[in-house]
Amino acid sequence: MPLVDFDPRSEWAQSLFSPFGTPPVVDIVSLAVGEGENETPYYLTLTEKIGYFSDQLQELLAKKEALAKQLINLARQSKEFHSFASFPGIGELSAALIIGELGDLNRFDSPKKMNAYIGIDIRRYQSGTFIGHDHINKCGNSNARKIFYVVISNMIRQQRWHPNHIVDYYYKLKEHPYSKKHKVATVACINKLIKCLYAMALKGTVYKYPKNKI
Repeated sequence: MPLVDFDPRSEWAQSLFSPFGTPPVVDIVSLAVGEGENETPYYLTLTEKIGYFSDQLQELLAKKEALAKQLINLARQSKEFHSFASFPGIGELSAALIIGELGDLNRFDSPKKMNAYIGIDIRRYQSGTFIGHDHINKCGNSNARKIFYVVISNMIRQQRWHPNHIVDYYYKLKEHPYSKKHKVATVACINKLIKCLYAMALKGTVYKYPKNKI
């Protein structure tokens, strides 16, 4: 029977792990598979090699879960953690990841500085009478940008059970006369969420849903 060809950097392999697709996870998989290929006898059948890599995958998933718990326990010591985790759609892991990527919020003078750090500040091209379409900078922290994008997506999916004014704002942007596309509306929601988290963290408050206010 033929042996398995497994590429840990393929799109399929990466999709098995972190929803943010972080490179360290892929590096761990590469290391594990590389060691496995050296230690696994060449005569193993297809099913035997699948079983071997299945065991390796289970071990990595268990390590990932243990690291997530350790990350959350450390993040709980941060004064921002309870403020962030109180926001509907931001779980404990997401709150910990945000804190890990942003660091000490006191180093930002304003939410605009946070936008620039993340890379969602607006880049505008204008020449004479021509004004191009606005685009986000994308020069900041790409990991933080991905985390916030996933957070907004989670909020939209969980709106039935966990309403908040960020989701209200998203659907307002989707309606006439704005009629914004999904990505444009999502970036606008990230901007609004950052302002809320910044204010909550500085004041040490938790989230309360202000109904009918956007």
